[in-house]
This record gives sequence, C-alpha cells and structure tokens, in this order.
Amino acid sequence: MKLKLIQAGGFAGRKKMAEEDLDDHPDQLKEQVKEVFSQPLKALPRSKERDKEQHFLEFEGKVVPVQSFKPSKEFKSLIKKMQSNLDY
Repeated sequence: MKLKLIQAGGFAGRKKMAEEDLDDHPDQLKEQVKEVFSQPLKALPRSKERDKEQHFLEFEGKVVPVQSFKPSKEFKSLIKKMQSNLDY
C-alpha cells in the first residue's frame, strides 16, 4: 500500500512527489488513510493566489487535496515527513 504526496503549482509549475509505503506504519494509520479516501470529495473554493503551491494525496488511484480533510496527529506527522522528501 503506497501513499503518494504531490505538490503542484508554484512559480515554476513543476510537480514534486514523495511516496510512502504504508506497510511500514501502524494499522490505525492505514485505517485513517482508507477512511479519508472513502469519503466523497468536497468541492473546494478556487484559490485567488496565482502560483500558490497545493498539496494532494494519491492512494489507490484516487486523489484528494490535503486541505479537504482534517488529518489526525499521526497522519499530519506522516504528511510532514513526506513533504520533507518531495522531489521532482
């Protein structure tokens, strides 16, 4: 089970990505990830800021904007870890 973090936008407009193997994490975190991706997507207002970086998570072919849900403490920690590993 792989979770992918995607950073899109920014001045250059290039995407950065980081992957994390969820098999190395506790079952509770895996269940939280599955729960987030089982929810229907909420429409988000468009950002008025041009070139603003946006973050998305991809899991089992489904993409969800990070700002569309409130992650748990453990999930937030995983996202931060993945942000530090973002690469082109």
